[in-house]
Amino acid sequence: MTDTEVTPLTTTAGDILRDYRLDQKVSLIDLATVLRVSVTKLEALENNAWDQLHDAMFVRSLSLAVCRQLQTDAAPVLSLLPAHDHSKLGEKNEKGLNSPLSRPSLLPQSTFDNLTVFFTPMRWAALGLFILALVRRWGQCDTRRSPSRPQ
Repeated sequence: MTDTEVTPLTTTAGDILRDYRLDQKVSLIDLATVLRVSVTKLEALENNAWDQLHDAMFVRSLSLAVCRQLQTDAAPVLSLLPAHDHSKLGEKNEKGLNSPLSRPSLLPQSTFDNLTVFFTPMRWAALGLFILALVRRWGQCDTRRSPSRPQ
């Protein structure tokens, strides 16, 4: 036996992406320009600093975009990336895409609650000022139309 040390080869998704990029002699700046992302995001991806990126879906999408741009196989990279990260999704009581849309509607099916949402205090004030302006204007028109009768 020989006295050589055997170190286990631990390859991460970032290492594979970096190797792909360096094999094709593409700089990080050029790749960031083509993909229209910041260099810091690509650096975080290659350094496996996924906590600096948005979420697991963004990491997977960016990795796939890098592989497509470099025209390499994305399967080894995607197999090493985390699946979906549900921790950053909205909580169940938080309003999200699946919550019903509540916007004021003046259609016949609207309810009184929708009307109270539509008429905010600012809109009531604007409506009051508009009515006051109409009353003043109407009052000025009446005094001009009534001729004074000589006696």
